[in-house]
Amino acid sequence: MAYTGISCVVAGHGFEIRFPDWFPYKDVLGEKYSVFSATDKGRVFALTLLEPCKAYVGMEICGLLEFIGKYNDASPYTWIYRLKKDACENSINDMLREASGDFSQEVLLPDGCDYVFGFSESEDSPECLIFTSRDYSQAVMYWTESAKQACGGIHSFSGAPVGDFGDGSSRNAGLPDGQCGASHACGPNDALLRDYLSRNRRICSRMRFHIENCLMLLYAFNTADKDTVLIHASAVEWNAPAKAGCPVGRTEHSGGDAILQQVSAPEAVRSESASCGAVFLGKSGTGKSTHARLWLKNYPDCRLLNDDNPAIRIVGEKAFVFGTPWSGKTPCYKDAKSELKGIVRLRQAKSNNISRMDPIRSYASLMGSVSCMHWDKRLSDGVHDTVSRIIGICPSFMLECLPDDGAARLCRSVLRDNAR
Repeated sequence: MAYTGISCVVAGHGFEIRFPDWFPYKDVLGEKYSVFSATDKGRVFALTLLEPCKAYVGMEICGLLEFIGKYNDASPYTWIYRLKKDACENSINDMLREASGDFSQEVLLPDGCDYVFGFSESEDSPECLIFTSRDYSQAVMYWTESAKQACGGIHSFSGAPVGDFGDGSSRNAGLPDGQCGASHACGPNDALLRDYLSRNRRICSRMRFHIENCLMLLYAFNTADKDTVLIHASAVEWNAPAKAGCPVGRTEHSGGDAILQQVSAPEAVRSESASCGAVFLGKSGTGKSTHARLWLKNYPDCRLLNDDNPAIRIVGEKAFVFGTPWSGKTPCYKDAKSELKGIVRLRQAKSNNISRMDPIRSYASLMGSVSCMHWDKRLSDGVHDTVSRIIGICPSFMLECLPDDGAARLCRSVLRDNAR
């Protein structure tokens, strides 16, 4: 099986995504990873997608895994397993080999595999399983039988799957029997499968969901002890020079309202300017994105840096906030950094008021928005150390606010004073 890959760098940390050479990754993942494409940095992890849409592992494999828990109150649900002490690696490899259809592979488990992670949009069972090496630097992703069902039986091509082909019509995929079935004895027709995937939005969306959650998990694990944290927040920057360029999801102003528009040809932005940045924290539904858009509306020099998962990294004696490929539903993918001048936790209120938090509350506020691996002491200690240093460098605030212009102006005035 021939594999190819793309290499990316986010906040100075490199990683690789590997997939079969027939896989239409741009149709599945879009163009945004091209913004972060680079090969000049050391790689901290690699993710291999093992035969998407052909390699389905049965959930009976969970009988060889110890269930640790399912996390999150809403989608995406994260599943954590651990290989049972008495589990035979040969038995697991046999299951994975059968799922992949490649019986020539000697070893399918990453070196020293211990933990197994999964993601799903429903609470029923994981739709993908990620087997990682002991240090999380190597990972292999398999889709499960649950994913096959969720995608409408994509594996059963002889059953003539039907999909939305992007033109408002639903029709037969047109893949003959035996070309892409559960058995690989006839040999899969990769060209037909690639064409099918590139036109089926539902399947691509589901695959993107799994792959990107896996990438964020691996990125958080592999940068936890490297002065970096991936956080759940919206991030803005201001005083950024115009020459910095526009991200894939750029911000334009029309009639005073901030409009996020998809740009057809993304431009890689690696600005070394001393622009200022802020991150807005809060539970889902608090109004992080709304508050960021109020900044864009009121201040022409303000730009959205990321709307869901920016990264913060300490460089020297300063903390910087970085754009990432993971921006939730907002297409804002910007390879840029700004010096972090404020960490603001939002709380809905009947009036606008901002106050600076003490170190203990600052730590709890930021840690609450960071993925932390409590079961791994090395990574947990790394996150603790990085968060402690960030709040020592950058002030944290509690903004009790309404979703109005006054909240943005109040917050901006306080952070502007701090940036001087």
